[in-house]
Amino acid sequence: MEELFGCPARLLFGADIRNLLTADDLLGALAGNAGIARPEPLRLELAGRRDDGSVFPIEVTGGRFGSPGDERYTLVIRDITLRREAEARAQQHQTEIAQVSRLATADEMASALAHEINQPLMAIATYARGCLRLMKHDSCEIDVLKEGVEQIVMQAERAGDIIDRLRDFVRTGGGRREVADVRTLIETTISLAKIEIAQNGIGVQLRLAADLAPVAVDRVQIEQVLVNLLRNAIDALASSRSSKRVIVVAAGIANDAVEIAISDSGPGIPDEVRSRIFEPFITTKPSGMGLGFAISRSIVEAHGGHLRLVATGASGTGFAFDLPTAGETFAALG
Repeated sequence: MEELFGCPARLLFGADIRNLLTADDLLGALAGNAGIARPEPLRLELAGRRDDGSVFPIEVTGGRFGSPGDERYTLVIRDITLRREAEARAQQHQTEIAQVSRLATADEMASALAHEINQPLMAIATYARGCLRLMKHDSCEIDVLKEGVEQIVMQAERAGDIIDRLRDFVRTGGGRREVADVRTLIETTISLAKIEIAQNGIGVQLRLAADLAPVAVDRVQIEQVLVNLLRNAIDALASSRSSKRVIVVAAGIANDAVEIAISDSGPGIPDEVRSRIFEPFITTKPSGMGLGFAISRSIVEAHGGHLRLVATGASGTGFAFDLPTAGETFAALG
Protein backbone atom coordinates (compact mmCIF):
# COMPACT_ATOMS: atom_id res chain seq x y z
CA MET A 1 0.00 0.00 0.00
CA GLU A 2 2.91 2.31 0.70
CA GLU A 3 4.24 1.68 -2.81
CA LEU A 4 0.79 1.87 -4.35
CA PHE A 5 -0.15 5.25 -2.91
CA GLY A 6 3.34 6.68 -2.40
CA CYS A 7 2.58 7.26 1.25
CA PRO A 8 4.28 5.94 4.46
CA ALA A 9 2.43 3.42 6.61
CA ARG A 10 2.12 5.80 9.56
CA LEU A 11 -0.07 8.06 7.44
CA LEU A 12 -2.05 5.21 5.90
CA PHE A 13 -3.13 3.60 9.18
CA GLY A 14 -6.41 5.14 10.27
CA ALA A 15 -6.70 7.21 7.06
CA ASP A 16 -10.12 7.89 5.57
CA ILE A 17 -10.45 5.71 2.44
CA ARG A 18 -12.03 8.68 0.67
CA ASN A 19 -8.69 10.46 0.79
CA LEU A 20 -7.19 7.66 -1.31
CA LEU A 21 -9.93 7.18 -3.89
CA THR A 22 -11.61 9.69 -6.18
CA ALA A 23 -15.07 8.13 -5.88
CA ASP A 24 -17.35 10.56 -4.07
CA ASP A 25 -19.66 7.90 -2.60
CA LEU A 26 -17.54 4.76 -2.52
CA LEU A 27 -18.57 3.81 1.02
CA GLY A 28 -22.23 4.26 0.17
CA ALA A 29 -21.84 2.12 -2.94
CA LEU A 30 -20.08 -0.60 -0.97
CA ALA A 31 -22.60 -0.53 1.85
CA GLY A 32 -25.49 -0.66 -0.60
CA ASN A 33 -24.07 -3.63 -2.49
CA ALA A 34 -22.27 -5.61 0.20
CA GLY A 35 -25.46 -7.05 1.61
CA ILE A 36 -26.71 -8.26 -1.77
CA ALA A 37 -26.20 -11.96 -2.36
CA ARG A 38 -23.92 -12.32 -5.37
CA PRO A 39 -21.81 -15.18 -6.75
CA GLU A 40 -18.80 -12.90 -7.20
CA PRO A 41 -17.40 -10.15 -4.96
CA LEU A 42 -18.35 -6.57 -5.71
CA ARG A 43 -15.88 -5.25 -8.26
CA LEU A 44 -15.43 -1.60 -9.20
CA GLU A 45 -12.93 0.18 -11.43
CA LEU A 46 -12.09 3.55 -9.93
CA ALA A 47 -9.22 6.00 -9.73
CA GLY A 48 -6.72 6.11 -6.88
CA ARG A 49 -5.07 9.27 -5.62
CA ARG A 50 -1.44 9.16 -4.56
CA ASP A 51 0.05 11.30 -1.85
CA ASP A 52 1.50 13.66 -4.50
CA GLY A 53 -1.95 14.17 -6.01
CA SER A 54 -1.43 12.06 -9.14
CA VAL A 55 -4.27 9.78 -10.20
CA PHE A 56 -4.02 6.19 -11.47
CA PRO A 57 -6.56 3.46 -12.36
CA ILE A 58 -7.38 0.85 -9.73
CA GLU A 59 -9.72 -2.08 -9.29
CA VAL A 60 -11.51 -2.29 -5.95
CA THR A 61 -12.97 -5.63 -4.85
CA GLY A 62 -15.19 -5.54 -1.79
CA GLY A 63 -16.46 -8.27 0.53
CA ARG A 64 -18.29 -8.46 3.86
CA PHE A 65 -17.69 -10.75 6.79
CA GLY A 66 -18.66 -10.99 10.44
CA SER A 67 -21.86 -11.71 12.33
CA PRO A 68 -24.98 -9.54 12.06
CA GLY A 69 -24.50 -6.33 13.91
CA ASP A 70 -20.71 -6.72 13.76
CA GLU A 71 -20.14 -6.70 10.02
CA ARG A 72 -16.77 -5.75 8.65
CA TYR A 73 -15.66 -5.01 5.12
CA THR A 74 -12.53 -5.98 3.27
CA LEU A 75 -11.30 -4.03 0.26
CA VAL A 76 -8.69 -5.41 -2.09
CA ILE A 77 -7.13 -2.68 -4.21
CA ARG A 78 -5.14 -3.47 -7.33
CA ASP A 79 -3.25 -1.08 -9.60
CA ILE A 80 -4.56 -1.80 -13.12
CA THR A 81 -2.35 0.67 -14.96
CA LEU A 82 -0.69 -2.11 -16.97
CA ARG A 83 -4.06 -3.62 -17.85
CA ARG A 84 -5.37 -0.26 -19.06
CA GLU A 85 -2.23 0.28 -21.11
CA ALA A 86 -2.63 -3.18 -22.66
CA GLU A 87 -6.26 -2.41 -23.49
CA ALA A 88 -5.22 0.90 -25.04
CA ARG A 89 -2.57 -0.88 -27.14
CA ALA A 90 -5.15 -3.46 -28.25
CA GLN A 91 -7.57 -0.70 -29.21
CA GLN A 92 -4.81 1.10 -31.09
CA HIS A 93 -3.97 -2.15 -32.86
CA GLN A 94 -7.59 -2.60 -33.91
CA THR A 95 -7.65 0.97 -35.18
CA GLU A 96 -4.47 0.35 -37.17
CA ILE A 97 -5.94 -2.85 -38.64
CA ALA A 98 -9.05 -0.94 -39.69
CA GLN A 99 -6.84 1.77 -41.20
CA VAL A 100 -4.84 -0.81 -43.18
CA SER A 101 -8.09 -2.37 -44.37
CA ARG A 102 -9.33 1.00 -45.58
CA LEU A 103 -5.99 1.67 -47.28
CA ALA A 104 -6.23 -1.69 -49.04
CA THR A 105 -9.72 -0.74 -50.19
CA ALA A 106 -8.40 2.65 -51.24
CA ASP A 107 -5.74 0.91 -53.32
CA GLU A 108 -8.52 -0.95 -55.12
CA MET A 109 -10.31 2.37 -55.51
CA ALA A 110 -7.32 4.02 -57.19
CA SER A 111 -8.46 3.01 -60.65
CA ALA A 112 -12.00 3.92 -59.65
CA LEU A 113 -10.82 7.38 -58.67
CA ALA A 114 -9.13 7.74 -62.04
CA HIS A 115 -12.47 6.92 -63.65
CA GLU A 116 -14.41 9.40 -61.49
CA ILE A 117 -11.93 12.26 -61.67
CA ASN A 118 -11.59 11.89 -65.44
CA GLN A 119 -15.12 13.18 -65.98
CA PRO A 120 -14.72 16.67 -64.49
CA LEU A 121 -11.21 16.93 -65.96
CA MET A 122 -12.55 16.23 -69.45
CA ALA A 123 -15.24 18.87 -68.94
CA ILE A 124 -12.62 21.39 -67.75
CA ALA A 125 -10.51 20.74 -70.85
CA THR A 126 -13.54 21.10 -73.13
CA TYR A 127 -14.66 24.40 -71.58
CA ALA A 128 -11.08 25.73 -71.58
CA ARG A 129 -10.68 24.99 -75.31
CA GLY A 130 -13.98 26.73 -75.97
CA CYS A 131 -12.84 29.79 -74.04
CA LEU A 132 -9.57 29.87 -75.98
CA ARG A 133 -11.43 29.75 -79.29
CA LEU A 134 -13.67 32.62 -78.17
CA MET A 135 -10.69 34.74 -77.10
CA LYS A 136 -9.11 34.41 -80.58
CA HIS A 137 -12.02 36.29 -82.13
CA ASP A 138 -12.08 40.06 -82.12
CA SER A 139 -15.78 40.06 -81.26
CA CYS A 140 -15.44 37.90 -78.17
CA GLU A 141 -18.74 37.57 -76.31
CA ILE A 142 -17.87 38.32 -72.69
CA ASP A 143 -21.03 36.70 -71.29
CA VAL A 144 -20.35 33.42 -73.09
CA LEU A 145 -16.70 33.52 -72.01
CA LYS A 146 -17.77 34.19 -68.43
CA GLU A 147 -20.12 31.21 -68.49
CA GLY A 148 -17.32 28.98 -69.74
CA VAL A 149 -14.98 30.11 -66.97
CA GLU A 150 -17.72 29.55 -64.38
CA GLN A 151 -18.16 26.00 -65.67
CA ILE A 152 -14.40 25.41 -65.39
CA VAL A 153 -14.47 26.57 -61.76
CA MET A 154 -17.50 24.38 -60.98
CA GLN A 155 -15.93 21.28 -62.53
CA ALA A 156 -12.62 21.93 -60.75
CA GLU A 157 -14.43 22.22 -57.42
CA ARG A 158 -16.25 18.99 -58.19
CA ALA A 159 -12.96 17.21 -58.84
CA GLY A 160 -11.73 18.49 -55.48
CA ASP A 161 -14.92 17.22 -53.80
CA ILE A 162 -14.37 13.74 -55.23
CA ILE A 163 -10.81 13.65 -53.89
CA ASP A 164 -11.97 14.96 -50.48
CA ARG A 165 -14.57 12.17 -50.25
CA LEU A 166 -11.92 9.55 -50.93
CA ARG A 167 -9.67 11.14 -48.30
CA ASP A 168 -12.53 11.02 -45.78
CA PHE A 169 -13.15 7.38 -46.57
CA VAL A 170 -9.49 6.44 -46.09
CA ARG A 171 -9.24 8.41 -42.85
CA THR A 172 -12.56 7.54 -41.18
CA GLY A 173 -14.27 4.93 -43.33
CA GLY A 174 -17.35 7.11 -43.68
CA GLY A 175 -18.94 9.78 -45.81
CA ARG A 176 -20.68 13.09 -45.25
CA ARG A 177 -24.44 12.60 -45.06
CA GLU A 178 -26.67 15.63 -45.43
CA VAL A 179 -30.32 16.21 -46.21
CA ALA A 180 -30.64 16.90 -49.94
CA ASP A 181 -33.44 17.80 -52.33
CA VAL A 182 -33.79 15.18 -55.07
CA ARG A 183 -34.85 17.69 -57.73
CA THR A 184 -31.76 19.80 -57.00
CA LEU A 185 -29.49 16.73 -57.21
CA ILE A 186 -30.91 15.84 -60.62
CA GLU A 187 -30.80 19.37 -62.01
CA THR A 188 -27.20 19.82 -60.81
CA THR A 189 -26.21 16.57 -62.51
CA ILE A 190 -27.77 17.61 -65.81
CA SER A 191 -25.95 20.95 -65.66
CA LEU A 192 -22.66 19.08 -65.19
CA ALA A 193 -23.26 17.14 -68.41
CA LYS A 194 -24.99 19.81 -70.45
CA ILE A 195 -22.05 20.37 -72.80
CA GLU A 196 -22.07 16.69 -73.88
CA ILE A 197 -25.85 16.77 -74.15
CA ALA A 198 -25.75 19.81 -76.45
CA GLN A 199 -22.86 18.53 -78.58
CA ASN A 200 -24.70 15.28 -79.30
CA GLY A 201 -28.07 16.87 -80.02
CA ILE A 202 -29.82 15.05 -77.17
CA GLY A 203 -33.09 16.10 -75.63
CA VAL A 204 -33.63 15.61 -71.87
CA GLN A 205 -37.08 15.08 -70.42
CA LEU A 206 -37.67 15.48 -66.68
CA ARG A 207 -40.52 13.56 -65.09
CA LEU A 208 -40.24 14.42 -61.42
CA ALA A 209 -43.10 13.87 -58.97
CA ALA A 210 -44.27 16.90 -57.04
CA ASP A 211 -44.18 15.12 -53.66
CA LEU A 212 -40.53 14.04 -53.67
CA ALA A 213 -39.27 13.67 -50.09
CA PRO A 214 -35.74 14.79 -49.18
CA VAL A 215 -33.03 12.15 -48.80
CA ALA A 216 -30.04 11.92 -46.42
CA VAL A 217 -27.05 11.23 -48.67
CA ASP A 218 -23.47 12.06 -49.42
CA ARG A 219 -24.38 14.62 -52.05
CA VAL A 220 -21.23 14.30 -54.18
CA GLN A 221 -21.41 10.49 -54.21
CA ILE A 222 -25.05 10.41 -55.34
CA GLU A 223 -24.41 13.11 -57.92
CA GLN A 224 -21.59 10.93 -59.22
CA VAL A 225 -23.98 7.98 -59.56
CA LEU A 226 -26.33 10.20 -61.55
CA VAL A 227 -23.43 11.51 -63.66
CA ASN A 228 -22.29 7.95 -64.42
CA LEU A 229 -25.78 6.88 -65.50
CA LEU A 230 -26.37 10.06 -67.49
CA ARG A 231 -23.04 9.89 -69.31
CA ASN A 232 -23.61 6.23 -70.09
CA ALA A 233 -26.89 7.23 -71.72
CA ILE A 234 -25.15 10.06 -73.60
CA ASP A 235 -22.46 7.67 -74.88
CA ALA A 236 -25.11 5.17 -76.00
CA LEU A 237 -26.97 7.85 -77.96
CA ALA A 238 -23.76 9.36 -79.40
CA SER A 239 -22.90 6.00 -80.98
CA SER A 240 -26.46 5.46 -82.21
CA ARG A 241 -27.59 6.29 -85.73
CA SER A 242 -31.13 6.88 -84.54
CA SER A 243 -32.56 10.32 -85.20
CA LYS A 244 -34.47 10.10 -81.92
CA ARG A 245 -32.06 11.03 -79.17
CA VAL A 246 -33.85 11.38 -75.87
CA ILE A 247 -32.92 10.81 -72.24
CA VAL A 248 -35.72 10.59 -69.68
CA VAL A 249 -34.94 11.29 -66.02
CA ALA A 250 -37.78 10.33 -63.70
CA ALA A 251 -38.21 10.36 -59.92
CA GLY A 252 -41.06 9.36 -57.66
CA ILE A 253 -41.96 7.86 -54.29
CA ALA A 254 -42.09 4.06 -53.95
CA ASN A 255 -42.29 2.13 -50.65
CA ASP A 256 -40.99 4.92 -48.37
CA ALA A 257 -38.09 5.55 -50.72
CA VAL A 258 -37.34 7.87 -53.63
CA GLU A 259 -36.85 5.99 -56.89
CA ILE A 260 -34.77 7.65 -59.59
CA ALA A 261 -34.67 6.25 -63.13
CA ILE A 262 -32.62 7.27 -66.17
CA SER A 263 -33.47 5.80 -69.55
CA ASP A 264 -32.38 6.47 -73.11
CA SER A 265 -33.54 5.71 -76.65
CA GLY A 266 -30.21 4.17 -77.65
CA PRO A 267 -29.38 0.72 -79.05
CA GLY A 268 -29.56 -1.14 -75.73
CA ILE A 269 -27.06 -3.46 -74.03
CA PRO A 270 -25.75 -6.60 -75.79
CA ASP A 271 -27.03 -9.92 -74.38
CA GLU A 272 -23.53 -11.14 -73.51
CA VAL A 273 -22.91 -8.11 -71.27
CA ARG A 274 -26.34 -7.64 -69.74
CA SER A 275 -26.04 -10.17 -66.90
CA ARG A 276 -22.57 -8.91 -65.93
CA ILE A 277 -23.10 -5.18 -66.36
CA PHE A 278 -22.41 -4.39 -62.68
CA GLU A 279 -19.17 -6.39 -62.50
CA PRO A 280 -15.91 -4.42 -62.44
CA PHE A 281 -14.07 -4.03 -65.78
CA ILE A 282 -17.11 -5.10 -67.84
CA THR A 283 -17.79 -2.49 -70.51
CA THR A 284 -19.24 -2.06 -73.99
CA LYS A 285 -17.06 0.99 -74.74
CA PRO A 286 -13.75 0.59 -76.59
CA SER A 287 -11.99 3.02 -74.25
CA GLY A 288 -14.10 2.32 -71.16
CA MET A 289 -12.66 1.11 -67.85
CA GLY A 290 -15.78 -0.84 -66.88
CA LEU A 291 -15.95 0.70 -63.41
CA GLY A 292 -18.82 3.18 -63.58
CA PHE A 293 -21.67 0.74 -62.90
CA ALA A 294 -19.72 -1.17 -60.23
CA ILE A 295 -18.87 2.04 -58.39
CA SER A 296 -22.42 3.33 -58.71
CA ARG A 297 -23.95 0.14 -57.31
CA SER A 298 -21.55 0.19 -54.34
CA ILE A 299 -22.41 3.81 -53.56
CA VAL A 300 -26.16 3.20 -53.78
CA GLU A 301 -25.96 0.09 -51.59
CA ALA A 302 -23.91 2.01 -49.02
CA HIS A 303 -26.85 4.44 -48.85
CA GLY A 304 -29.32 1.62 -48.24
CA GLY A 305 -30.63 1.45 -51.80
CA HIS A 306 -30.37 -0.84 -54.84
CA LEU A 307 -29.24 -0.04 -58.39
CA ARG A 308 -30.75 -2.20 -61.11
CA LEU A 309 -31.13 -2.54 -64.86
CA VAL A 310 -34.83 -2.09 -65.59
CA ALA A 311 -35.04 -2.04 -69.38
CA THR A 312 -32.85 -2.88 -72.32
CA GLY A 313 -33.45 -3.63 -75.95
CA ALA A 314 -33.82 -2.06 -79.35
CA SER A 315 -35.80 0.80 -77.77
CA GLY A 316 -33.07 1.75 -75.33
CA THR A 317 -31.74 1.14 -71.85
CA GLY A 318 -32.98 2.11 -68.41
CA PHE A 319 -31.44 2.06 -64.94
CA ALA A 320 -33.17 2.78 -61.65
CA PHE A 321 -32.13 3.04 -58.03
CA ASP A 322 -33.88 3.88 -54.80
CA LEU A 323 -32.77 5.94 -51.81
CA PRO A 324 -34.46 5.84 -48.38
CA THR A 325 -36.05 9.14 -47.44
CA ALA A 326 -34.25 11.31 -44.88
CA GLY A 327 -36.72 10.28 -42.18
CA GLU A 328 -36.17 6.57 -42.85
CA THR A 329 -32.37 7.00 -42.96
CA PHE A 330 -32.17 8.86 -39.64
CA ALA A 331 -34.55 6.36 -38.03
CA ALA A 332 -32.30 3.49 -39.15
CA LEU A 333 -29.23 5.28 -37.80
CA GLY A 334 -30.98 5.71 -34.45
